[in-house]
Amino acid sequence: MSSDEVGVGRGGARWRVLLLGLLLAMAAISTVQGIRNGVDRSQDFQWSGARAVLHHIDPWAEYLRGDPNHVIYMQQNPNYLPVLYVLIAPVGYLPPVPAKAVWAVCNLLFAVASAVIAARFYRMRGAAVVAAVCLLLMSTPVRNTFGNGQQALFVLFLWCASLLHRRLGDGRAAIAGISYFKFNFAPATFLYLLLRGGVRAAAMSLLPSVLATVGLWLWLGGAHDPAYLGRLVVEPLLVSRTGYYPSGTDSNLMDVMETVLSFFHIPAAVVQVTTLAGATVVCFAVLFAAVRRRREASVQWGMALMATMNFGLFRHHPYDGAVLLLPLCYAMSLWRERRAQVVLGLMAFLWYVRRLVDMTGVPREHLYVLEWVMLMAILYLTYRLRAAEMRVYPDTVPAAGDELNAAQA
Repeated sequence: MSSDEVGVGRGGARWRVLLLGLLLAMAAISTVQGIRNGVDRSQDFQWSGARAVLHHIDPWAEYLRGDPNHVIYMQQNPNYLPVLYVLIAPVGYLPPVPAKAVWAVCNLLFAVASAVIAARFYRMRGAAVVAAVCLLLMSTPVRNTFGNGQQALFVLFLWCASLLHRRLGDGRAAIAGISYFKFNFAPATFLYLLLRGGVRAAAMSLLPSVLATVGLWLWLGGAHDPAYLGRLVVEPLLVSRTGYYPSGTDSNLMDVMETVLSFFHIPAAVVQVTTLAGATVVCFAVLFAAVRRRREASVQWGMALMATMNFGLFRHHPYDGAVLLLPLCYAMSLWRERRAQVVLGLMAFLWYVRRLVDMTGVPREHLYVLEWVMLMAILYLTYRLRAAEMRVYPDTVPAAGDELNAAQA
């Protein structure tokens, strides 16, 4: 090796160290700010619901009655499924501020663990794993999730812990199904489990929610009232229908369809069904082609597609964009490919530049369709990257190697 080559190598290493140091600094600043906001506000954290459940109070019924007993703290409306309140019940024992601090730390742990698991599963090692962690922590969706006390990072962690694996057993399907508590994540996740693992995996994914609902029914004193069990199933959906289910000018297919349908003065209930059906059909078609029909499909590819469609097709607020970590890692693993570079550029806009645009005062309704187009471009390019993945990583294990698929075959 010549001295010039040595110099270039050393110079490149120095630049990598400087870049990694910059990423670490930006991630630290963003994380500290997000956690500070979470301790101060955390208005979406479901502490109220958990505390009500601990005191044998039905938080959904209380909210639907107008909260006459002032059970709901801040804006913590209980628009989630019972399984969430069972899982976070311990924080209900704490006063509000310590509880918010604990949840902020939990969100930080969910983010770091998710990024490490995802980066390693997407074939990254060493500094690349650290870079993936930093890129997630410094993103606007993650900072806002910390500040709002939201649950998207919990969903992301559940996916990474259960679905980023070559095998899909009953336990992993059940763990993935816990994410249904935030039910706008449920359609795409359920379809992925159904198409990858079959009816058994889909059924197992429902088990945590079923057990949690029955458990709360008994805990809240409904053992002698079977009709109350039915109400407990419906109440979270009714809470969301009162205005707290994401709807409007967010970057997803359902909101785009709603905007188009509004010109025809179609009733809101019909719009809701139509937009949900449209998003579900698109999601099923892509996953069927990618997961069921293509036996060479990798888990890395399928999960990147599922996460992108979850956020880009179904109603979500911007902070749920943290789940785009999976297509980001997929593109990073193939960063030499032109399509992957475009994906990374689009992700940079959605995660970082978009916040700067907000600071200029441009109304969101002027940009949400453009953001949705970017998400669909990420979906298309990710779909097309499978051929490059097979060329770069010829030893990729296909999802068709799952034990459940093999059993069904």
